Amino acid sequence: MKLCPECKSDNIHRTSSTGLRVFGCIVLLFIPYGFFICWVPFIFFHTFACKNCGETGKERELIQIDWREREEIIEEFKKLQEKIKPYENMWFYDNDDSLNKILQTKNQPLIIRTEGEMLVPYRIKEFENDNDSLKIEIKKNLSPHYKISLRSFDYENENNKNNEESSNLSKFGRSVITESEEEAFSQGIETFKKFLENSDKLLEKDVIIKIEKWTD
Repeated sequence: MKLCPECKSDNIHRTSSTGLRVFGCIVLLFIPYGFFICWVPFIFFHTFACKNCGETGKERELIQIDWREREEIIEEFKKLQEKIKPYENMWFYDNDDSLNKILQTKNQPLIIRTEGEMLVPYRIKEFENDNDSLKIEIKKNLSPHYKISLRSFDYENENNKNNEESSNLSKFGRSVITESEEEAFSQGIETFKKFLENSDKLLEKDVIIKIEKWTD
């Protein structure tokens, strides 16, 4: 079994085509001395894309595992899920004073961060409960179907005024953000903070977020 080197998912697909290589080989056969170079298309490495985290690369970078190693990875993931479970669907302030929501969906542990007028998903890589504080390492690389905000929640923007009656959230966004949360956030970050403070959704715990850099 081959896994994504970034998120250890087996939900990967080949992005380079064998058919195109064969076609290129045939084309080269019809040019002068093409017989001697028709093998060239086959020397390039196949590439892959992970449908889970969006990672791309060469197929040789994929992790090859046997069933024993697969069981170990599954066990590690279950431990991560158990650590997160007590805080699931809770909001908290982090060390940058941003609001974040912890959740698990589609077997993916996520953090949703407020960034300006947008709600942005991050993948949880590490999660540690250290006495009275949480230490969480996150990374932004996720495939497009995890997108949450379709557009800015800034209703002063002319482009949004015509859309006030429709949701600013994607289909996935509506599955992880409640209607009351969306309504409060759409009225501005201060209103959203008051909404959370008046609910039982705000986690009273110091949280340190470390964002791992990811280059698109």
